[in-house]
Amino acid sequence: MSFSYFRNKPKLRKAVEFSIKLVILLLLFATLYWQIAKRDDISQVINAIAFSFGQNLYLILLVFALMFVNWGIEALKWKLLINRAEPLSFAKSYLAVFCGATLTLFTPNRIGEYGGRFIFLKDPLRSETIQATILGSIAQIWVTILAGLIGFFWWISSGQEYSILSQVLFYSILVAAIAILTFLYFRLDLIAAFLGKITWLAKYQSKWLKLIDFSIKELSTVLVLAGVRYGVYAVQFLLLLYAFDVDVSVTHGLALIATFFLFQSSVPTIAIIDLGVRGNLALFVFAGYTTQIEQVVVSSFSLWLINLVIPAILGYLVILSTKLFKS
Repeated sequence: MSFSYFRNKPKLRKAVEFSIKLVILLLLFATLYWQIAKRDDISQVINAIAFSFGQNLYLILLVFALMFVNWGIEALKWKLLINRAEPLSFAKSYLAVFCGATLTLFTPNRIGEYGGRFIFLKDPLRSETIQATILGSIAQIWVTILAGLIGFFWWISSGQEYSILSQVLFYSILVAAIAILTFLYFRLDLIAAFLGKITWLAKYQSKWLKLIDFSIKELSTVLVLAGVRYGVYAVQFLLLLYAFDVDVSVTHGLALIATFFLFQSSVPTIAIIDLGVRGNLALFVFAGYTTQIEQVVVSSFSLWLINLVIPAILGYLVILSTKLFKS
């Protein structure tokens, strides 16, 4: 990250860098403490994880390996988007997303993700880099909504008997919703035009318009990568359900997971309360389909531990060894 103010003040730069890294460490430690050590059921969770390690170690190791695939796909997606503004190697992109994971853990709605990634950019405040990162998030949210709608429609209709007319109406609404969302993703100019009509957002219209400066091929590639990453994430959750002996079929499991992800993405939260939200959502979504809710909650906790906490710790090690301010 470039910051010319520190160019001729090396001592001040080092002091500020040390302070920032120390604050990040303290926030990371505080978050993990509140999420793990302060859990009332932490002993039961640890026992369940230890038992699963003994019985289904291969599944846990597979989920752990898929974590690197998951973040590797995100790194590739971000690299493809950011290259237009500033060329970045895949290795640096990979390190950047881990740094983003560190700040994500204790910031509202994952906004720290951007700050962590920008450490590796020469001009992090350049509008194109910010908008490219936003577009990557939009693609990921789009996939979560699309898959979630399919899972949600299955969730509310499972076990119910409907007339042919009701089923036709039901699936017509689903197909229409998916078609509209897909159309809007490839026509971001319509969204930009709409935002431009809102008084307090009108001054940012030129910035919104830059989001549409991507070809159909580029948008499609980003959406495919977002879809693959979502699929990896869902498979990780499913494998953890099996690792903790939750009795659910692949089809039902993936539908429930898609619904869970949809609800989770719609709840504004920060990591300090995220696990509590996850536990309540797991109870809400899975309760009608399995009595093994405790194992579902432990699976959700393990997914958070593997996919967010471990990358966050790795990301902090990267931050620790990186100069935050470059001349």
